[in-house]
Amino acid sequence: MEHGVRELALFNLGIDSKLRDCDLVGLKVRDIYHGDLVASRAMVMQHKTQHPVQFEITPGTRGAVQKWIEHAGLKADDFAFPSRIHDSPHLANKPSTGAMILRSRSTWPPAASAHNRAPRLVTPPMATQSQPPSNSI
Repeated sequence: MEHGVRELALFNLGIDSKLRDCDLVGLKVRDIYHGDLVASRAMVMQHKTQHPVQFEITPGTRGAVQKWIEHAGLKADDFAFPSRIHDSPHLANKPSTGAMILRSRSTWPPAASAHNRAPRLVTPPMATQSQPPSNSI
């Protein structure tokens, strides 16, 4: 049960916010939760650009995040999505983290391999001389 609640909140918030994975997993509860309710809008500072980004949190996402925060018993200073496995305070933001969340065991896009690369363009050799037609009877 906990896994589904957390994943739904993380997925929905990622869609609503369009944040990079490092910014999404770095969210603190206080960034999105005011009082005892999830905010309808939030503003965070992007790590990469150091620019503030404001985003709307839709009602469905607010419900999922509210359920997750209550279920996990998170406080204002906690990370919104703490790590369950590592000693890290929040989820890891490896390059594959976002893809794993979005794909959810899907096989799309296929991994690059020799079998699914774009075909190479090969230029045929130029003809050097014309062969006279053979007259065989």
